[in-house]
Amino acid sequence: MHLDYPVLKGRFVTLEPLAEPHRDGLRAAAQADQAIWDIYPYSVAGEHFDPFWTGITARRDAGALLPYAVMAGGDCVGISCIVPDRPNRVAEIGGTITGRICAGRRSIPRASVS
Repeated sequence: MHLDYPVLKGRFVTLEPLAEPHRDGLRAAAQADQAIWDIYPYSVAGEHFDPFWTGITARRDAGALLPYAVMAGGDCVGISCIVPDRPNRVAEIGGTITGRICAGRRSIPRASVS
C-alpha cells in the first residue's frame, strides 16, 4: 500500500517523507551522539541501522507507518513517525529520535506537532 503524505514545514524544522536520499544523513545523525542511546529503548546506530532502515521502510511501504525525516538547516537530524490507527480513526505520533544536535533548538516539539 503506497501512501502519499505531505512535506510539513515548521519554523525550525521541515519534516520530509522518509526516502532513500535521507538514509545516509539519518545514519550519520544516529551515529553522531552515542550517549543518546542510553535514553532510548533501542539503538539505531552502527550495526543496528540497516535492520532499522529495512524495518521502517517495510512498515512505510505496507502503509502501517508514515515516517518523516526531521530536517534542520538542510541536514537530516532525526526521524519522527505518524502511526495511523485506522479502526479508531486516530493517529499516534512517535518514534521520534533526534540527538544532541537538536539540543538548544526547538526541533523536537516542532518535529512532533508540525
